[in-house]
Amino acid sequence: MEHRLRPLSRRGVLTAAAAGVTTAALAACTKEKVLVPGYVCILPRMTQVTTEPRETGTELCEQGHDLIRSVLERIGDKWSVVVICKLADTTRGFNELRRLSGPSPITQRMLSATLRRLERDGLVTRTVRNTKPPRVDYALTPRGLSLLGIVQSLARWAEDNSGGILDSRTTFDAEQA
Repeated sequence: MEHRLRPLSRRGVLTAAAAGVTTAALAACTKEKVLVPGYVCILPRMTQVTTEPRETGTELCEQGHDLIRSVLERIGDKWSVVVICKLADTTRGFNELRRLSGPSPITQRMLSATLRRLERDGLVTRTVRNTKPPRVDYALTPRGLSLLGIVQSLARWAEDNSGGILDSRTTFDAEQA
């Protein structure tokens, strides 16, 4: 049986029990990919099925959650994503993060502000070592580690779709000229 995961839509999302889908059908759907909250399994000739009812992203945005918007702004900014990815598997010092920030390195001021905001949101810990000269280390918190997988998935999606996006931009720009 062919199956795939798809983000929840606003229409016709039912729980497995309400849709009358058996545990065996859900197991077949999730054999290769884990069915995660907020995603539905599309089964041929069947209704969209999810393991739990959940608000869609659109409904969350329409409710005007300022905190949600501010968190998305934080994790969506260029340098926060870079810092989170560079702290993925280890603790790093300030200057090491600055060197690893890429071909156009982050400024000291921007890195400092980014780390401060990530620390404020509980995504990064800051540890001052009592050495000469003093050393400050940064690491992801458990909350930051839970975000890491999402950020890496987003980066993979961008990489996988970059060719198509560039083609679309070229086509759009040509039509606008």
